[in-house]
Amino acid sequence: MAKTKWKRPRKVSIGALTYRIRYTTPGKGTELQKGDSGCISQERQLIEIDKNASDQLCVLVLVHEILHGIGDAMCPNRSPFAKELFTCTVAEMLTQALLSINLLPSGLNDLFQGHRGKRKGKN
Repeated sequence: MAKTKWKRPRKVSIGALTYRIRYTTPGKGTELQKGDSGCISQERQLIEIDKNASDQLCVLVLVHEILHGIGDAMCPNRSPFAKELFTCTVAEMLTQALLSINLLPSGLNDLFQGHRGKRKGKN
């Protein structure tokens, strides 16, 4: 069976809000800082991801930023996903679970080989 090419999404719904997803260069007039792979702005309903990230890393970063958005929707003043280490761990485990039941393209199965330790944010 041929590998499915993953198409980078441009929007995602988190609760009642729709977030735009922009693939950009970190540090060039964006909220995405150099050294980070992604960020989310609840105020602007925008997720930014490093345009040079591999598809595999992009999936993990997108799940990570979606978790931040869910946490803010659930508890705006005390998001359970405010802690980066917690969010990184949940994002990685959720992505692995989605891959294991074929809810993500099989071409992304190497997500966990070579990308550990390259997660967004500081632990």
